[in-house]
Amino acid sequence: MRNLLLSALAFALTIQSTSAQNINNALNFENESYININSISSSVQNLNAFTIEFWVNFSAQDNTDYNCFYGVNPGDYTNRFNFRFAGPQDNISDAAVVFIEDQNGNQNWIIGNTTIGNNRCHHLAFTFQNSACSLYVDGQLDATGTHNFAFKPEDLHSLGQEFDPATNPVSQLYNGEMDDFRIWNYAKTQNQIINGKNMELAGTEQGLLVYFDFNQGNPNGNNTNISTLVNKANASQSGSFNSFSLNGNSSNFVSGECNNLHVGIEKEEDLKSLNIGPNPTTGKINISNPETISAITVRDNLGKIVLNAKVNSLIDISHLSQGIYFFEITGKKGEFKNIKVLKK
Repeated sequence: MRNLLLSALAFALTIQSTSAQNINNALNFENESYININSISSSVQNLNAFTIEFWVNFSAQDNTDYNCFYGVNPGDYTNRFNFRFAGPQDNISDAAVVFIEDQNGNQNWIIGNTTIGNNRCHHLAFTFQNSACSLYVDGQLDATGTHNFAFKPEDLHSLGQEFDPATNPVSQLYNGEMDDFRIWNYAKTQNQIINGKNMELAGTEQGLLVYFDFNQGNPNGNNTNISTLVNKANASQSGSFNSFSLNGNSSNFVSGECNNLHVGIEKEEDLKSLNIGPNPTTGKINISNPETISAITVRDNLGKIVLNAKVNSLIDISHLSQGIYFFEITGKKGEFKNIKVLKK
């Protein structure tokens, strides 16, 4: 009986801890804001194989100067590796680009072909194994290259910019949203990228070295009391905020618009004010403004449809198991919104 009570208490504490965390956040970068993640250097140095993946949502008009999602620079502020948006000399106006300085000091570019700066959610991934480099957009192979390089212990790592040049090291600042930044110690296959990008992770998965899920604080609220960005794969290697206001609708944790199950859907104003709650829930969920909705589909964490709900102001998921679910809400004008819900 004692063991049973202890197990029940542990489970309750787990649910309480999960409930206290917002599960649908992204991080908005604006103006001079970026994340210093030099702490991860020891985890990623000298890897012979790895995968980097994350979600973005931004406008090309706000990113016209080689704006960098993830930058790796040697201590002398030259370039090692930049995962960025296309710039004026890339011969393409809108695409993902990976810059690599190889072990011989040669500069190389892997330039994609898919539009990503269109205010829609896109999943980006880069894999490396024995000099074979592959760039994926939304799970589809977009570009390849063959280059030998490795991250070094002295490298500087950051999200939302790159350290270049030494006289003014903060540069190529990204403006937009980012979600679910992950680094693995192996090169994922295309199927693994497609199947895994939709998954919410615990942080303990085999091969996962770095995992920033950005699910901290109150979306669009006052988060000035938060001093570090949590790395769920290694709590000792957190990120530090630089020039974030952490208060309001930008330069802050925001409601996650990127949805892992429905890529490339443009954000629409008619569903902006839509809310569902309580979240987390024990079963019954209130839906605001049901008159603007044409369909509600509920999927589990693997993308399987578990409920095609009747459009109403109250949806009951009491019969579903505990876990994370995605409410896909389609408006009467064809707009789309995806909301993560925790079922206790």
